[in-house]
Amino acid sequence: MVILLTIVSAAGAYAATGGPVFIQQPYEGPVITRIISDVTFELTPRATFSIDAVVKGVKPYSDGQFGWIMPYDLVLTWGKLTEPALIHCINYSQSDRQYQFSYTGCPADEYYVRTHSTNAHAVPANEQIAEGMRQIRIDSQVSMAGYLVDIGWKSGMMRYWINTSLLRDDTGIGGCEIMYIERLTIDGTTFQ
Repeated sequence: MVILLTIVSAAGAYAATGGPVFIQQPYEGPVITRIISDVTFELTPRATFSIDAVVKGVKPYSDGQFGWIMPYDLVLTWGKLTEPALIHCINYSQSDRQYQFSYTGCPADEYYVRTHSTNAHAVPANEQIAEGMRQIRIDSQVSMAGYLVDIGWKSGMMRYWINTSLLRDDTGIGGCEIMYIERLTIDGTTFQ
């Protein structure tokens, strides 16, 4: 899933929605290089992001090059999806780097759920952030900041890439954000 944005200050966005928010702003900066197991990954920042959210899914990955660079997928929710009236009527599940949701008797429609939740491919900026990510559980309250990035790498003669979504209402393959996380706060404990 992804992010449709009205750009406002973090304080203004939080006050306007009355709860956790997602803020993204266009950004072009230098490529970030990471070498893992002799593979050079190039992360190209596309936007800055900050999010205050409640975690509704945590899926670790360790196999293959995707697992090396993006070791966790997180289902993140914000806005009214964190309110008691909606928390218990929506079910989230994850598989194959995607997430699904279902709901019954819920006062929110499908579009609202889709635009206020995401399956984020999480890239830790350093070992402290990676340690924090290992502590994330379902229903953790998190605050994160960093970049939405595209990732490219070579393996043998082949070149591969995966692009972040920059929209808030897309779905399916290519609809997830790739979050390069430089600051992570989990239930009041900060990692950077």
